[in-house]
Amino acid sequence: MYHHIRQSIFFGLILCLSCTQASYLATHAPWELIFQKKVYGGAAELVGTELNAPSFSLYANGRVIYYRYVDGKRKMAVSDLSREEFLELLTAISDKLTPTDTTVILDESSEAPVTEYYFYGRRIRIKGLGLSSSHNAFEKFNDSIDRIHFEKNRNYIPEKIILYVKRLPTGDIGNWPEWKIPDIDLDKIYKKEISFYEPNSNENSLVIEGKWVKPVQDFAEQTGVYKKCVLNKKIYAVGYRPVLPGQSIE
Repeated sequence: MYHHIRQSIFFGLILCLSCTQASYLATHAPWELIFQKKVYGGAAELVGTELNAPSFSLYANGRVIYYRYVDGKRKMAVSDLSREEFLELLTAISDKLTPTDTTVILDESSEAPVTEYYFYGRRIRIKGLGLSSSHNAFEKFNDSIDRIHFEKNRNYIPEKIILYVKRLPTGDIGNWPEWKIPDIDLDKIYKKEISFYEPNSNENSLVIEGKWVKPVQDFAEQTGVYKKCVLNKKIYAVGYRPVLPGQSIE
C-alpha cells in the first residue's frame, strides 16, 4: 500500500503510520534531528511570530512533529513512521536537497521571508521562496512538505513551552475569561510594555514545564495565536511556543 511514499511527498498522498521510539539510523540517537523546516524574517515577522515553532521536524526514531489545520485552526501534531516509511521519506528529501548551495536568493526585498531547511547538519536558506515567478526547484519541494498529511496523528503535548504575555491598556474586562492557573502569575511575567499589534519581547516570556504545560495549552488552544484573559482586573493576552525535542531555548 505504501510503495509510493517517495512520490507521495510530492503529490500529497496520505501516509499510514506506526509507532516507534528506537532509532532507524545506526549512527544517530533516537531523538537526533534529521530534517527540519522553518520560516522567519521579512513579512513573516508579524504579530505572533514568536509563538511559531519549526513547521516540520523529522527525528531519527521516525517521529514527525508538524503543523496541521483542524476546523480552520492551526495546531501542532505528532506522528510516528515505520522504518520503511521513514527511509522512503528520507530518500525523497535527499533527492531534493542535494545542491551545495547554502543560501539561495530569489527575492532581494527586505520583506521577503527566509525558508530554512536543516538536513543532516547542513542548513539551506532560501530568501523569497514562493514569491518568485522563476519556478525554482525548491518551490515544488517546499509545497510538497506543506501538503504532507499523516493519517494517524495526535495533538502534540510538549514537555516544555515558552509562555509569552502581553497586557492591553484598555478594554472591557467582562468580555474575556478569567485566567485560572494561579501558579503562573501573568503580572510577574509581563515586564516590558509592548503593543498587542507587534511581535513580543523575550522579556515578557517564561519557560513552563511539567504539569502546567497542558493547562496552558488547553487555554490557548490555537497554537500561534494570542488569547485574551483577565487577571487582577487587567486584560492580558497569552500565547506559547512549543519547545521541540533537541531545540534550544532562545
